[in-house]
Order: sequence, then C-alpha cells, then structure tokens
Amino acid sequence: IYSSNRIINVIEDGKSPALDQLKGENLFLRALSHFNLVRIFGLPYTQGQGDNPGIVIKDNIITTDFPARNTVKEVYDFIITDLLKAASLMTVKKNACFASKEAAYALLSRVYLYMGDDENAITYTNLVITSGRYQLLATAVYKKYFVPVP
Repeated sequence: IYSSNRIINVIEDGKSPALDQLKGENLFLRALSHFNLVRIFGLPYTQGQGDNPGIVIKDNIITTDFPARNTVKEVYDFIITDLLKAASLMTVKKNACFASKEAAYALLSRVYLYMGDDENAITYTNLVITSGRYQLLATAVYKKYFVPVP
C-alpha cells in the first residue's frame, strides 16, 4: 500500500497514457490490498450494513500518523472509488500479468457481491464478459491446467 501510494501521489492524471496506466495499476493494487485486509480484519459488510469497525484507510505515505479504524462501509466506498478511477485510467492493453480495466471491473463485481449489491455485481461482471478480452478455458485444457509438466 505504501509503495502504491508513493506512485499514485507522484503521477498527475493525463500526462501520458503510459503514466495513466501505471497510476491505474497502482490504484487497483491499493484497492485490492484494502479489500483483502477489510475481509480479514473486519466483519462482513452485510452484518450491520458496513457500520462495524473495519481497517485504517491508508491513502498517504505518512508513517508517523496513527488514525482510527474506519468503518467497513467507509473502506468499501474507498475501494470502489479507487477501482472506478483505476478503470478510467487503464487504457493500455497489456498481458494478463498486469492489472487492466477488466480486472478492475472484475474486482468491482466481487466487492459489490460482498456488499450484497447483486445488481452492480451483475453489471460489472457483464462488462468483463462482454469485453471479449478473456475467455473460459475449454474443459480438456482445464483438466490439465493444474497438472505439472514433466
């Protein structure tokens, strides 16, 4: 999160497609990290509609501050904001080793699913499916996918 924040804070939007892509990838990574942490250290969003204590939102590089925990709802709202911005910035097509607009949409779908917002979960899932960028593995290939190659 600290490294992502350093990059996010330095890059101005709109300087170049490559820098926007880099900033978007780091927004994605920061959102993913916060999502994993709030799922581990906070109660599920649907228990109390996000009013329970979550984690500290870390959106800066200050190492001497000790803020209070944010609510689960505040963390989820932060994650959604980061992912929407990341999706808008990521326009460069890279291979699957890098974050992409579709990866941000997939994570948004999962975030909304955990929030109990099925309508938005379906919306963002459909954006990934209809993008044509990814496809499911065929059954024969899938069966061999996890088998080590001699």
